[in-house]
Amino acid sequence: MRAVLIHLPLPRLINPCAQVPIGLMYLASIIGKRHEVAIRNYASKLTYEAIADLPEADFYGITATVTQLPQANRFCFLIKEKYRHAVTAIGGPGTYMQEFIDWDAVDSVCVGEGEGIILKMLEDAKEGRLQRAYCGPEVKDLDSLPYPNRDLFGFDMSPFAFSGDTRPSSTGLVTSRGCPFSCDFCASPKFGIKVRYRSPESVYGEVKHVLDKYGIRQFRVIDDIFTLNKPRVMRICEMIKGLGVSYRVMCRTDCFDEEIARVLQGSGCKEVEFGIESFDDDVLKLLNKKATAADNMRTLKTAHDCGLNSRLLMMIRTPGQSVRTVPANIECLQKARFHMVACGYFIPIPGSAIWRDPGKYGIEIIDRNIEHYDFLPYNRFGERPRDVIRISGRSLEEVNKETEEFLGYLKSTNKMHRG
Repeated sequence: MRAVLIHLPLPRLINPCAQVPIGLMYLASIIGKRHEVAIRNYASKLTYEAIADLPEADFYGITATVTQLPQANRFCFLIKEKYRHAVTAIGGPGTYMQEFIDWDAVDSVCVGEGEGIILKMLEDAKEGRLQRAYCGPEVKDLDSLPYPNRDLFGFDMSPFAFSGDTRPSSTGLVTSRGCPFSCDFCASPKFGIKVRYRSPESVYGEVKHVLDKYGIRQFRVIDDIFTLNKPRVMRICEMIKGLGVSYRVMCRTDCFDEEIARVLQGSGCKEVEFGIESFDDDVLKLLNKKATAADNMRTLKTAHDCGLNSRLLMMIRTPGQSVRTVPANIECLQKARFHMVACGYFIPIPGSAIWRDPGKYGIEIIDRNIEHYDFLPYNRFGERPRDVIRISGRSLEEVNKETEEFLGYLKSTNKMHRG
């Protein structure tokens, strides 16, 4: 079998190549043991360019988030238009919402983790017995997986904010899977909250492998919360600190302290990405964030004092936003020490608690067409996202005005990430 794994075009992003499709690289390592496999990274291309480039194969696998499903459907249709007998499949975190799948274009979906089921999908496709849906089993022992196939994809630009280094000099690294928290704006509980860890020895082995084979010394750690298991973090940092690597991690503000910060900094960590969301405690409580503005401020100070840059992830136009929200955000940002802030529009992600029961969160979903769901306040075309929710008791005009005020402040800091 000849399989092609596809990273879809991302035409609206200013920097479409900022994210590594690490899931496809893992699947390529599995598939490559028995079949021919290629990865096509079309992030920086337009759809017609991608289709023109697409090689002929027996099986095409596309990874997609839930808001990418309409695009994935169309891409599958175009594949079949070009290669009449092609088999198309979609995997990734979007497939838990199968009501958005176009079964006239898509032959099969994989729900869950693909490594344990992808070879069966290929064999079934070969024998003409492909099922409409497969349930990928949870990989309990992450150390059992082969390293992602980096030969088929290549490398990314520097993962650090405003580094000025645009050379293809970094790669993604996964050391754990899962998130035990259940923020109500997130759909992660749909695909499991159990956290599984790679051993420190396995992580060290992959970092050393990348250094020795490719000479790459910059890493973007893609774990949802790298610092969740403190003893394990300490051990990983101890093992890699002599390798001369630089890396960035993601974590929650309540899973971070001075001891962790100093150990991270001493092992080569340059930047920590914090899911702040808001500095309004009413908003944080409604979103079930289980963190406070005081937690956020305290953690940012700790990171700064320990020599780590902070990248803040925030949302505007959230459930619970009041006339106090933007002033509170600006006041805290004026006091906080941070290196970059990335602010997105809140969208009611299909499958999340807020999507299922918006009234409970004081909002009305006025547009359920997920093709209109765009969290980027600025994209490469200069378009503003559509209004998809209405906050109870507040006019769209009032909220839009607050949005522009907050985004204007962020731009004035010269620390705003624009996607």
